[in-house]
Amino acid sequence: MKQNGFTLIELLIVLLLGGIIISMAIPVTQDFLLHRKVATETEKIVTILQFARNQATVMNQTLTLAPYNNSANWSNGFNLFIDSNNNHQYDTSEKSLYEFPLKNSDVIIHWSGLYEKYLLFSPDNMNNGLAGTFNICPLNTHYVKTKSIILNRPGRIRVDESEEICNT
Repeated sequence: MKQNGFTLIELLIVLLLGGIIISMAIPVTQDFLLHRKVATETEKIVTILQFARNQATVMNQTLTLAPYNNSANWSNGFNLFIDSNNNHQYDTSEKSLYEFPLKNSDVIIHWSGLYEKYLLFSPDNMNNGLAGTFNICPLNTHYVKTKSIILNRPGRIRVDESEEICNT
C-alpha cells in the first residue's frame, strides 16, 4: 500500500532551506526600507524649502526657517515664521506661519551652511541666507546611501546621492 505525503526528513530540509532564504532576505529588506525612509525625508525637506521660498515671494516678506526649539537639531522638524525682531529665533510673540514636524527616528538631518541655526528666504530671492547643504543620514548603518540637499544662495535646490558615511 502506497502512502502520499512527506517524510519528516523532507519537511525538516524544506524548513531549513526556507529559514536560510528568509535570513538572507531580512537585511536586504531592512536596508531597502531605510533607503525609502531617507528618500521620503529628503522629499519632505525639498517640499518645505520650496514652500518657504514661494511663501516669501507671495507674502513679499523675509521669512525664517529654523529647527524646533531654536536648537541646531534639524531632525525634529522646522518652524517657518516672520522674524519681527530679527534675532533669527522663533519667539512666542512672533507669527509662526507653519510647523513641519519630522518624526522619523531612523534618519538624522544635518545642516551645514551659511548660518547654522536658521535659513532666510527673501522675497526677491537674491538676499537669501541659504547657501549650504542638508545631509539626510540613515541611523546606525553603513549600507544605505545618504542624500544631500544642496542650496545655492538664490535658493535653487539640487538633490545628490552619495556613498559618504554621516557622522551620527
